[in-house]
Amino acid sequence: MLVIERLFNKLLTLAEGTQKIYTLTLLLARSV
Repeated sequence: MLVIERLFNKLLTLAEGTQKIYTLTLLLARSV
């Protein structure tokens, strides 16, 4: 179960990172 929990946490972190990059890209696109 620990392995699954770790994988799930990694997926959550990845999703957060992707969301931040997406938001940053949108902000950059608007400012240009």
